[in-house]
Amino acid sequence: MSAEPKPLVYVVDNDPMLGSVLKMMLEQEGMAVRLFNCAETFLADLIDPATGFSRFSALKTCVIVDVCMPGMSALELQEKLCERSILLPLIFLTGQGTIPMGVNAIKAGAEDFLTKPVSREQLMASVHAALEKAWFGTA
Repeated sequence: MSAEPKPLVYVVDNDPMLGSVLKMMLEQEGMAVRLFNCAETFLADLIDPATGFSRFSALKTCVIVDVCMPGMSALELQEKLCERSILLPLIFLTGQGTIPMGVNAIKAGAEDFLTKPVSREQLMASVHAALEKAWFGTA
């Protein structure tokens, strides 16, 4: 009997210190974590260039993405994923967010919109909700 695969959380943030902290926190909760320093690198890793389809295979998968990054923004990333029908729950994390930005993200399908600094409890509650949504295919 094989063990259930670990939930997978992609972290897309250009701050390596925050990425490391999030990785450690999520791994302590029994999750697999993949770190990316920009949305472009994340998309390049996620999308198979031969088919144009996603390579991710974990049933329980979500993305924590920093709103303000150089290059492609979190909202642009969300658009690109939607264009390719990749239904991954996204949790937006920002230190510079505005109410209209949060509303736009949620209207476009984001799972949550959290402000930095975020408590461990708040982040983990959001991640668990996103993973459950992914598990049931309602992302």
